[in-house]
Amino acid sequence: MEMKRIELLPVLMILLGMISCNKEPAFYVAKTSFTIRNPPAYVDSFVQFTNTSDANRVSYVWNFGDGTTSDLKNPTHAYANRGQYTVTLKTYVNKTFSNSVTQNLSVLIGKKLFSLKNNTVGFDFAEGLDSSIVVIGYTWNNGLDDQQIFFSKFDKNLRMSSIKYLDKNTNQYSISNLERISDGNFLMSDWNPGSAIENHFALSKFDQQGNVIWENTYTETFGQCLFATEAKDGGIISIGYEDTEYYPTVTVLKTDREGHFEWKRNFEKENLQLAKKIIPLDDGYLFASSTSGPIISNYNDTLVITKLDLNGEVIWKKATGWIVYGSETFTIFNSSLAINDKCIVVINEGCKDVMVFDLSGNFIKRSFSESDRNLTITSSANNKFVIGGLNTSYFLMFANFFSNTGDDNGMLSLAKQNNICQPTMGDGTAIKPLFGGDLLFMGIQYNDCLKTDMGSLLFVRINENGDIQ
Repeated sequence: MEMKRIELLPVLMILLGMISCNKEPAFYVAKTSFTIRNPPAYVDSFVQFTNTSDANRVSYVWNFGDGTTSDLKNPTHAYANRGQYTVTLKTYVNKTFSNSVTQNLSVLIGKKLFSLKNNTVGFDFAEGLDSSIVVIGYTWNNGLDDQQIFFSKFDKNLRMSSIKYLDKNTNQYSISNLERISDGNFLMSDWNPGSAIENHFALSKFDQQGNVIWENTYTETFGQCLFATEAKDGGIISIGYEDTEYYPTVTVLKTDREGHFEWKRNFEKENLQLAKKIIPLDDGYLFASSTSGPIISNYNDTLVITKLDLNGEVIWKKATGWIVYGSETFTIFNSSLAINDKCIVVINEGCKDVMVFDLSGNFIKRSFSESDRNLTITSSANNKFVIGGLNTSYFLMFANFFSNTGDDNGMLSLAKQNNICQPTMGDGTAIKPLFGGDLLFMGIQYNDCLKTDMGSLLFVRINENGDIQ
């Protein structure tokens, strides 16, 4: 009996070897890997995932990190929300788990174009308390008679969620600014028609659906409100202009939260003009304007920074000259400013000057942006300065970045409008900080300059370093 057991052993070993040749061993680990085509990804755009794993008797399960999965070998997937996602690929050999690999993927909003009719232009935008974006703008197909003003709401991924057309048109109303205030509603700076040829300094308050809460007119002479925001006491501080005997001069107006008049200050005697923004401070208000002066012979050649107390009286007023590039002529338009805990930075729509002052209004230095025209300025969450503007030589829209002390930190080209025509003076160009520290740029991008009624509203989300978000 012992001899028979010894003879059978080689036979059993051969049989077991034959079986093992036809079945993957339990310890087999499949090579598992994948690539992502052209990361980062963008919201609502399909991402191609390419599986580079072993293919022999291997099956796959993908987890895209947003709650969705796939068992395709090389799937595509579109993400609904901006964010950071961990993508996992698991491989199975004969239905038994073998291996897994992960990659992190950034999903960005990037650049978004939005059109209602042939041409869609934004006046301004503001971020809601729910991180939505509210835009006030106008759109048309066939010229002025077809223009409609709209109040539109976009979700945090810049998809339009609602729209309301207002009972106003651009022949009668000009809207300059939209700001969200602490109760979640929105202030609109505009003019209202007093007659067929005369418009008045006006303010409106809207809820989040675009319904008018109140609207008031505050001047009897021709004028316009260019900017309004919430004051430190919960009321409203606004700035614009009123027509005087010879020219429109800066007007600052203070109301309570419901728009009831409190005080007004006009700067006709000081000959202050062309102020586009006012900043509320704990002890008063700050704005930049221009005037004619002895520094340079050009009209409105002198920059003036003015600080008011809480009752509209002047605390200090400081002046310096805008630059002249040799014999080149230039035109000064509206001035805007931003402030942090170190300095005040002032820009003007008519030139590339970036003027830096200390917090008492004393001139420190002059920098220059990459833009021919600096249209809008804001300070970021980390107290840096970001300027949106146009370069009319290269037909580009820029974001220019400056440090917290006003030093140039470079620029980002946001859109090329057209190489045939000049860009506009920046209709609707705005850049503002968002919750979380990013910034949103809004402008207009023309589809064909030979057809000037073919343009789209442009959004670009960036961080304070100029990285597309």
